[in-house]
Amino acid sequence: THIGLFLHSATIGGRIGPLSYPLAIVSVSLVVVSSFMFWSTFNQSATVTSHSRANRLTLRQRIAWVYRRSAWSVTVSSVTVCVSCSVFAWSPIPVIQMFASNMLILMLVNCYTYILAFPCVIVFHHIHFSGKRRNTQRLKPRGTMIHKRAML
Repeated sequence: THIGLFLHSATIGGRIGPLSYPLAIVSVSLVVVSSFMFWSTFNQSATVTSHSRANRLTLRQRIAWVYRRSAWSVTVSSVTVCVSCSVFAWSPIPVIQMFASNMLILMLVNCYTYILAFPCVIVFHHIHFSGKRRNTQRLKPRGTMIHKRAML
């Protein structure tokens, strides 16, 4: 957020208004929403993508499935924000102009994090930190719950 505000003040000049910081928080939340959308779709890919109870997809197949599922929604939301902010960039009011330029910069950051950075973080976490390899993420067989109920 501060990078966007600095770039705006360096290129266009002028003071940063007091209303810019709350608007910057709103713009950062849009980037966070795209990351959460990717993360929840990745978690969903552990169970939804298979036709049987045991999911045998590799990590590469899961990431490809996540891109197919969430790319359209993230692209539509990013393009919508870019179009609306490019219209507001021509406003004579400096605070609105700063917000629009900040949003355009953050949408570029959003595209970068969605395409490159956040999937790399997910893959790194999945391989090194999750402690759950692909074989241990499979669902339990159907008979497990029946046997537990029969024992009660």
